[in-house]
Amino acid sequence: MRAKEWLCRRDPTHGKANRETCIGKRMEMSLANNTTWALWQRFMPRRNEIKNSIGIALYFIQVYASLYFDNFNPVSTF
Repeated sequence: MRAKEWLCRRDPTHGKANRETCIGKRMEMSLANNTTWALWQRFMPRRNEIKNSIGIALYFIQVYASLYFDNFNPVSTF
C-alpha cells in the first residue's frame, strides 16, 4: 500500500491541526461511474496490515482537479 501525507484536522473545534500519515488505495473514477464500493472492497481485506493505528476511524478522501466544479460534468474523472 502507498502512504501519502495529508494535513488532517483532528480537532477542528479547537483549531488544532496535526500532520498524519494516511494509508490507502487509489482509484480513478467519476460521479457517473462511481466505483467507491470497489475501492473499499480492495482496501478492507488488508486493513489488519496497518500497524500503529491511532484509531478505528476510516476516511474516504476524494481529490478533484482545481477546475473540476467550474465546468461540472458527471463523467469527468477524479
